[in-house]
Amino acid sequence: MISRCWLGETNFDYPFSKTDLPKAIAIQINGNDHYVSDTVVFSSKIGLEVNGAADYITGVHVWFPDNQALAFVDEGVKAFHITGYQNRFVGCYIDGSRAVFDTGGLINNIWVDGFECCAGVGGVPHGIMLLGDSVGGGMVIENNIFCGGNIFSVSTTPSKQVTVKGTRIESNSFCGQGVGSKATLSLTQSAATQWFFNFCNYLVFPTISRVKVNVITTDGFPIAIARPTVNCTVLVETNEPVTGTISVDVDSSDLDDEFV
Repeated sequence: MISRCWLGETNFDYPFSKTDLPKAIAIQINGNDHYVSDTVVFSSKIGLEVNGAADYITGVHVWFPDNQALAFVDEGVKAFHITGYQNRFVGCYIDGSRAVFDTGGLINNIWVDGFECCAGVGGVPHGIMLLGDSVGGGMVIENNIFCGGNIFSVSTTPSKQVTVKGTRIESNSFCGQGVGSKATLSLTQSAATQWFFNFCNYLVFPTISRVKVNVITTDGFPIAIARPTVNCTVLVETNEPVTGTISVDVDSSDLDDEFV
């Protein structure tokens, strides 16, 4: 158990450079059933790395001297690195960096009530990164605040679509355009039989597994059907011209019997 600690490889304002890179992992968990709480890491290559399972992390704040962590992402600098599963992260703070989930970290992990902020360095993506070809089996990212960053899915196999199952990414707050595993769009048209919806800017994953269609019109009883999705787009067609509003709810995640 680690509680109420301040940890750092250097002082608060150490000027790291490409020839003088950080080397330390402040906290590394390689086993199960550990607790880390109310702890600040202010200087390291990796603030907290979790390679075990069933660990509980709460109130951990990771930042980097002069908020320059994003300048060293190619060298492996990150706030959190999670490769283990069945871990819980509650109220953690990504300060000017990334939390990277990969390998075993892409299943059965929970990240809730957290906060992220960063001014950005050269447009480098920051926030939470899901790195792998398959995400699911109880992956939950909910009720977090992203003030500048976002949630990203990056496939490790070129041209391969990420498979998503039993994943819930929703109810997060963003300063800009946010994304999730679910999204809703509405479209109002007159005398239309085709309704096209593009969810690509609203979903973490460029894929749609489930679609729900809702029709609001003052006249008639039209039938609306969603055609097979293409990547992150949906085409809805009606059996007659419709003047009204059609709303579409989509979910990137396939159903998982163990995660409902």
